[in-house]
Amino acid sequence: MIQIRLLQNEKAVAWSIFALFMVMRLVFKAVSGYSCFELFEDSYRYDILSDRILAGNYDLDFTAYLIAPLLPYFLALMKVLFGEYWQFWAMLVQFTAVSASGVYLFKLTKNLFQSPRIAGLAALAYCFFPMTLWLNFTFSQETLFQSFFIISIYFLLQSLEHKRRTLVLSAVFFSLAFLAKSHGLLYAPCIVIVYLANKKFSLLQKVAYAASYGFICLLFTLPNGYYNWQRHGVYTFSSYGTATLFYYGNCFYTYQTTFFPKRHDYRNAFIFDPDFVHPGYGQVNGLPHRQKAALYTRMATDWIRRQPMQFLELKWFSVQRFFAPGVSLRHYPFSQWLVTFACSLPVYGLAYLGIWQALRRQFARHLWMLLLMLTMLLFFVIFAPLARFRTVTLEPFYLMYAAYALYVILQKRMPFLANRNRKRAEN
Repeated sequence: MIQIRLLQNEKAVAWSIFALFMVMRLVFKAVSGYSCFELFEDSYRYDILSDRILAGNYDLDFTAYLIAPLLPYFLALMKVLFGEYWQFWAMLVQFTAVSASGVYLFKLTKNLFQSPRIAGLAALAYCFFPMTLWLNFTFSQETLFQSFFIISIYFLLQSLEHKRRTLVLSAVFFSLAFLAKSHGLLYAPCIVIVYLANKKFSLLQKVAYAASYGFICLLFTLPNGYYNWQRHGVYTFSSYGTATLFYYGNCFYTYQTTFFPKRHDYRNAFIFDPDFVHPGYGQVNGLPHRQKAALYTRMATDWIRRQPMQFLELKWFSVQRFFAPGVSLRHYPFSQWLVTFACSLPVYGLAYLGIWQALRRQFARHLWMLLLMLTMLLFFVIFAPLARFRTVTLEPFYLMYAAYALYVILQKRMPFLANRNRKRAEN
């Protein structure tokens, strides 16, 4: 009877969280006044690609990249199923995905810290956190990636308890995540490390779990990967254009935009310009993707070799941006920077404290988070300090560890909370 009651209570909490997320996003969309395209210009690109798919052209080449396939195909499916009402239903599916991710963030937090109170704090913070809420109705890769990635991490940690079904679920959701936004693939080696570091598995089990996970993910890459192999001569696990992003993060244009934004505003427009001609290297974007990747890599390494001090200056800026809350003051109006900084500062401060405390107490249990942070730090340093990548990848988990740190602080200041936890543990 007690078990049945607990299960019923967990389901009620889960549905309550789901409903709160859904209502909050519907209300925010209604009062914001923005369309599903205005807040992020990339949305128009995915709309174009979805129309291209419906016309029978499955080539997702958009000059800078062979685009990750999930979002264009998702939008195409919505157009087929719902006709002129496709935008509303696509938005509703995105709201459903992020609402489900709120439930799984609650469950993940509860399992990690053995506290429904900390889990509730984390879920509430994620529900109302402006940096996530702002883009949830926008047709961009971010919302689906973030939702699927959170769910995949929950099942990944569950699979460490000898739960094979959760391994399959984690691999499926991780595949959906990196097919939505390809930088998620950077975490793939970390998943192998997490399995190898699990003391509950024998060596054979560690290898078997890691290999099974990789095999499932590989299966998900086959349709788009094989098409691009046939069409462009490159096999794509998700998108293709890493060299383009590498050059974007290590070049004269980005250096000028970063440190002299009022005088130079190149942004990343040149990498999407099919007629882009570099003064020293000639035609770049008109080349086949494999040749273009080789040229972009050479261009970046040449710039690094010729301008080592500018390179180091740019990389130090990237490290600072990784740890600093909010958007960059150099590139956004002061009002926007102030709002994002004010919202993110307490989260970042508490999160860093919570991560440090958690690793100090149970390093193996929280190794996955340390690896995730290191992955994104490498992304910022090797490629470019793009704040939205950090927001969708790290910040939901920052909220989780921030809730943990806040609760620890409150326990010290309010002893009755600690007494309640002690009594609950005894019972």
